[in-house]
This record gives sequence, structure tokens and C-alpha cells, in this order.
Amino acid sequence: MQALCISDVYHQLNYYQSQYSHILQTPELFSLPVQEAYSHVWPFSKKLLCLGELLILWQSQKWKISDHSYTLWNVFFGPQESNKQDILLYQVEQETLFSAATAKGFLIETGESIEFELTGAWRYAVYQMTSKPCTLPLELNCA
Repeated sequence: MQALCISDVYHQLNYYQSQYSHILQTPELFSLPVQEAYSHVWPFSKKLLCLGELLILWQSQKWKISDHSYTLWNVFFGPQESNKQDILLYQVEQETLFSAATAKGFLIETGESIEFELTGAWRYAVYQMTSKPCTLPLELNCA
């Protein structure tokens, strides 16, 4: 199975959004691995994200930052002008309970990939406790 590049997924996001239902119902598409897309927040093990999971997190806005309080700098000194764009996350990492969390995401307006310190990394990892493994597609039962 060939892995998708995260930058290609972002730059073709409109296409993937238009195919959202089809991707969720097609195991081969849902489970396509996406390079560099993962969550690794202590105490959970590293969770690689596949296309379907990433689209669900973005579509549900669980991995979208729009409150501009995502850095430790902003918590103490307020947001800077350069941080006022919304961000779609694709990577969250915190190795220990007391270590700083880092994240990577795309600035929605420009498509630029940025890396930053993230406050409240737990809220971006809670889905790991309840999410299905990447190999299982989301089943939609209309009966």
C-alpha cells in the first residue's frame, strides 16, 4: 500500500472533502497511510494516522486550531500578528507528562507548514482512547 504525502493531501483537500463519504465507505481509501501524520502523546503509543482518520479529525474540527492560543508564548504574552491564521494539525507529539508538546500543521490561508509548541496536547489525543484502528473503515449503517 502506497503512503500519501501530507503536503499532497493538504493541497488536494478540496478533492478529498468532495469525496469524503466515498473515502469513509471504501476500506482501501480510508486506510491509506499518510506520511508524517501521527499523534504521540504520553502515555499513549505513537498512532499513525491514515487518510480517513485525518479527514474525520479535520472535518469534525477536532484538529483545527482557530483560537490562536496554541503556543506557550501566546498563553503568557498574547498572540502575535503572524499567529492569527487558522491551522489544520497533522502531527502532535508530547513524550512525557511534563515535556512541552510540539505540533505541525498547515496555515489554512497560505498552506504553509509550521511547527510550534502546543498547549493542551491532551485534547488532541483523547480520540485515541475511542478511535478504531486505521485498518478498519468507518461503517455507515442506514438500516
